[in-house]
Amino acid sequence: MAFVIRPYRRLPAQCPVTYERLYDTGHGTAWNVSSTGFRVSGTLPLQPRDVCSLKVKLPKQVSVLAGVVRWAHGQDFGVETLLMDKQDEARLARYIRDRTREL
Repeated sequence: MAFVIRPYRRLPAQCPVTYERLYDTGHGTAWNVSSTGFRVSGTLPLQPRDVCSLKVKLPKQVSVLAGVVRWAHGQDFGVETLLMDKQDEARLARYIRDRTREL
């Protein structure tokens, strides 16, 4: 795998998250947030290439309608955002902008 510098910033977080895969639901914590995804630890183990939805409380809830798991290790996994509605995209962008100013 080639080394690639990310064109976006990952921000540390500790936000409650609920996620679903098919008919199963998991609960956990989002440990970092970016404009393209999340690192999550949760109760429902996921595998690479699983498709899921997420509801992340940032402080306001942001819903990811579809995301794909890119890596998984035990209860930890990384989700790339595939589909969000415009309102949630804007809410996530505001959260990232505001948190970047704080750091």
